[in-house]
Amino acid sequence: MLRKVVDKFFYLGLTIMLVGWIRSSFDQGTMNQVAIYVGLVLIVVFCIVNFSKIQAAMKTRSVRYGSVAGVTVLLVLGILALVNFLNFRHHGRLDLTEEKLYSISDQSRKVVDNL
Repeated sequence: MLRKVVDKFFYLGLTIMLVGWIRSSFDQGTMNQVAIYVGLVLIVVFCIVNFSKIQAAMKTRSVRYGSVAGVTVLLVLGILALVNFLNFRHHGRLDLTEEKLYSISDQSRKVVDNL
């Protein structure tokens, strides 16, 4: 009986964490943080009780290949986030028109410097 209840802790914990996270984006109350922590505790209890099942599932070939794919996706997302961060931090523009239509002239720069 207790085993059946604990088997539901994972989904219950995920749901409570998701609700707390969604509510925290609208309201910065302490109940949202409590919901996230309670959900996390439920997931940890589930993992402790079902450790042998989780350990056996981790040894399968599909989990190994899936984890390699997951790490690759996370690596690509991390690289994209880094490129995006650097783009916002150090952005620059080039005026490639022949007449330099979008460039500031030296005279305009002197006027701005004197302001």
